[in-house]
Amino acid sequence: MPFLILTQMQDGYKPLKVTIVRAFSIFQTHQSLLWRQILNINLIGLKLDIFKDGGMNKLNKQKKGSKNQQIGSKFNLPHVGWQLDPFGYSAVTPSLFSEYGIDTLFITRIGTKVKEDLKKQGHLQFKWRGHNPNQELFVQVYQGEVYTVTHQIPYDPQMKAKSCGFEDIAAENLMCLDYFVQDVVNNFMNTTDLHADKGDHVFHIPAFFGDDFTYTRGQETFYYIDKFANLLSKHSKERYFIQMDIKYSTIDEYLEDIAKVNTTYPIYQGDFLPYIEAMNCPVEECPLGIRFDYWSGYYSTKPVFKQQIRDLLNLQRNSEKLLMFSLFVQYLASEEMDQRGIIQILNRTREQTSILTHHDAITGTHTHHAKKDYSLRIDQATTLLKANNQDILQQLDILMKKYQGEHDNLFNLLNFLYDEKAKHGISDFQHIRVFNQELSGMSDLIVKFEAKESKYMVILDSNFNEMLAQQRVIKDWETKQVDIQRENELQVEVSMLIKDYNPLSILSFIMITFNSIEECRSFLNSDFMTNEGQFKRDERYCYSYYESSYQTSIDEDGILIENKDHKIHINAQGMIDKLTQGELEIAVSQNYMRYDGKDTNSGLYLFNPYSKAELIEGLRLVKVIKDDGPLFQCLKIFHQSDKQGDILFSNDICLDKYGDSQDLIHQNLRAYTSTYNELVLRQQIIEINGKQAVNLDFYTDDSIKQIKRKVYTLQEAIQIGISMASGQDEFVGYNGYPCNNGLVINGMSAGVSIGMSLSHPVTCHLIDSNTFEMILTRSLGNNDIKGISSLRNTDITLSDLKINLNIDKVNDYKTSIDFINTYNLGKALIKDQPLIFTHEVDNKWNKEVYMDYQIFKNSIIEDRDVQLKKVHYDEEKKQIYLYIKNTLPQQIEIESENFKPLEHGKIKLSQLGHLKPLISQFQNVFIGDDRQILQDIKPRYETYDQIYPNFEKKNICESSTQICLEPNEIAVIWVQMQFTEEEQAQISNDLSQIDREEEIRRLQKEQAQQNLQQQQPSLDETQNNKKRQRRKYNKREMPVEGDSRTHLCFKLHIIALLILAQMGTAAFLFYASCAANKKKSKSSNHSH
Repeated sequence: MPFLILTQMQDGYKPLKVTIVRAFSIFQTHQSLLWRQILNINLIGLKLDIFKDGGMNKLNKQKKGSKNQQIGSKFNLPHVGWQLDPFGYSAVTPSLFSEYGIDTLFITRIGTKVKEDLKKQGHLQFKWRGHNPNQELFVQVYQGEVYTVTHQIPYDPQMKAKSCGFEDIAAENLMCLDYFVQDVVNNFMNTTDLHADKGDHVFHIPAFFGDDFTYTRGQETFYYIDKFANLLSKHSKERYFIQMDIKYSTIDEYLEDIAKVNTTYPIYQGDFLPYIEAMNCPVEECPLGIRFDYWSGYYSTKPVFKQQIRDLLNLQRNSEKLLMFSLFVQYLASEEMDQRGIIQILNRTREQTSILTHHDAITGTHTHHAKKDYSLRIDQATTLLKANNQDILQQLDILMKKYQGEHDNLFNLLNFLYDEKAKHGISDFQHIRVFNQELSGMSDLIVKFEAKESKYMVILDSNFNEMLAQQRVIKDWETKQVDIQRENELQVEVSMLIKDYNPLSILSFIMITFNSIEECRSFLNSDFMTNEGQFKRDERYCYSYYESSYQTSIDEDGILIENKDHKIHINAQGMIDKLTQGELEIAVSQNYMRYDGKDTNSGLYLFNPYSKAELIEGLRLVKVIKDDGPLFQCLKIFHQSDKQGDILFSNDICLDKYGDSQDLIHQNLRAYTSTYNELVLRQQIIEINGKQAVNLDFYTDDSIKQIKRKVYTLQEAIQIGISMASGQDEFVGYNGYPCNNGLVINGMSAGVSIGMSLSHPVTCHLIDSNTFEMILTRSLGNNDIKGISSLRNTDITLSDLKINLNIDKVNDYKTSIDFINTYNLGKALIKDQPLIFTHEVDNKWNKEVYMDYQIFKNSIIEDRDVQLKKVHYDEEKKQIYLYIKNTLPQQIEIESENFKPLEHGKIKLSQLGHLKPLISQFQNVFIGDDRQILQDIKPRYETYDQIYPNFEKKNICESSTQICLEPNEIAVIWVQMQFTEEEQAQISNDLSQIDREEEIRRLQKEQAQQNLQQQQPSLDETQNNKKRQRRKYNKREMPVEGDSRTHLCFKLHIIALLILAQMGTAAFLFYASCAANKKKSKSSNHSH
């Protein structure tokens, strides 16, 4: 991509002053005269430095993301971020980028009105501050709305330009220069010199050459740029009274040049969401000739697919943590196992997941054929990871069986019972393993897994203790036909209460199933289970879903479910209308509604409805299923309508009876439409403790903090230039915000906060100060802004949104922190699900291990406000790095005692050798004057933790001897085995002995091979070896990509095929020639 820089010329030239050219038609007609009038200056030099970087932000489209990671592991990671195509930018961007050593960022899509304001104020360069003051980026906003300097000069055949074609630049048509310079003046130069000093003769202007799919003919592109540079250098001074030169440049060269200018930069804190673009529009479609595109629809586009990507990313991270757990066990056992194959699989799946993080994948804006490819990658990666996890578990079993096999109680249980299942009335055994991949532990955690249907069951832990559990039949809409519903007859969901959920551990359980309650009770009272009557078992631990799950109805007074903390009242229409927590009572209104998916300007990217949402015609309550057992109480409520296409809703509302999750209300919302609709759930907070709810504030979660959102009225939106009055059309998309991880509602006057943590992103559309909508699913029947077909009903599946809701009275700093703790717990329970492995115990049961694996006896971290992000093992230093994040706005202290006997310490993320950033020498120049920008068109940056500031903050990190984390800090804890001198000497002796034994085995193997060759040197054996070698290359055992033997094999096949083809061609020509001669001979004889 090209890059323009004004470079210093000779002394005596005055600074350049340029006025914006707005009338392009006038420019076309009187370009020469107009330039002399506009550029009312003496001579000055303008040098346009170009760097060609068409592939830089196209790496994902060329599927090279994994190569970028490999380069980063061998060399220093880049210090410059390059993001030209995201549809808006989150406030978390500078926080995350700066933690990883990025100090500079190039962006473009920030919104038409926002960019106009930045140009007007000369702020296309600024400092972007993250959630903490020490998290900052220097930002360069590209001047145009497209990726390239102008579409008027088509330097690539893929570009469809209206003027100045390739042949024009080859013929040295000077009109091409006019188009180019006009874009430079209009878009950037007027902002560059606003803060210039009188002595400045130099202005640095970036101009990018590169666009979607315009990187196919590089040689022609460079020829075009070279030709264009020569023309500009030759004619610019005479034509425009300014000397302009172009050179190829790197980003660092550009940054170093602008760093030489003594400039201070303003500070911006916040985000660039929603992305609002003003577009020219035909008058017959838009009365004012312009329309606003609100890029907030993609937050809810293809929600099921987004959930699949998020689930795969979690599985990838958890698999890597499981591998590191295995390394930990090997580390403690001083025994190393071969894990090269496992690591290769993880690298392959990491490549697949990196492709799935392409912006068109995670936003759901990809095409239909791309979705097929993405779905295939998800299926393949999921299958590989699950198989890989089993391989890791098998390696762990080998170690544990070797060192701790005699302590395996569940193994002893199976040894006693398996061959006598019929005698005890047992129908089946199932082995369950739960892997806690976090550094934090919990008590009374409810975990869920699917199992085969069984009438009665009992679950035992590794100490033979009965586990409190509850079964639930999986019931749902399983068809797109509204008149058919079928329950799954084979699978049930089993919930189990774990009393002590220890950090970095694998807990083992056995589920025993029976055909009758009598058989289950008899087993619990057997001599084996009661130790010959020394203690009594509780028969209530025999569970059946028949006793806790049943269909019910809702009368006119509604129905109530409750636990010790909450009461939820559902009205006769099957919608929540009252939430109670202690003395706090909130009256709400809920309605399923729809936007017309056919008569709309919405698309894959956009939420541009022509009118407000309307109630769904003919929506009726169909069925209610209640589950009430020892662990939870639930209502699953089904609605449907067939008036506006087949529309289905199900809402699963649950309250737990144990653990910290009792503070949460669990919901699982599912929706489907067979025709063109955007289905939403509209919710209104009506009253709080009997008083009308007014002036509520909405905060959306960007994964680190909750950011306050402005609810604009139409008049306010028109006033700041993000909407307009246009007949009866109501442009409502300006209040559409991304709820990536959740939504927090705060009522300052009522002293109440409501938190909603979400399983995947959705569009939160704010209606007024106490009403909002969440878009559940979208099916659109029009073409989007790019002219491609939007979401069709054939591309829509049953959406699945999980919500953890918490409500609390909040009136000071302490109660606000308690609220955020519960809210973060809700997020963790949705996202950081434990890895659960289940399989039936078969005849090979005695080859497995059924015991617990536990590294740390106590929780390293007391709560889940510190998240373990990933784990890294440094082979050279023999250290394990634990990447952690403090999710709270306060300092947190971690007890070092829990790491013993391991050596440990904390380091900054950017200090790691494998993440060493290349911080530029010019970084210290970017010191701003703390002036906030965009205050006139964007609301002030406010977060939830600023509502009740802590005036008694104590800096525990200054004097702390423990491990201390700053607010929202991402840091690394390293751990290393600590040996005494005697242990180290013993380890060295053991390793030497192992090396000697391996050397003896290697020599013996070589001698055996030599003897074999001397005894059987025949040609037949050589041929057999070649046959065996060829058999390696069958379809099922192809070597990995990049194996030279594969390519050699292919080359041999190709050569053989070419030889056969040539022989066939020669034979054909020979016989054809013979036939022609024969025919000619017959013809000659006939004439005679």
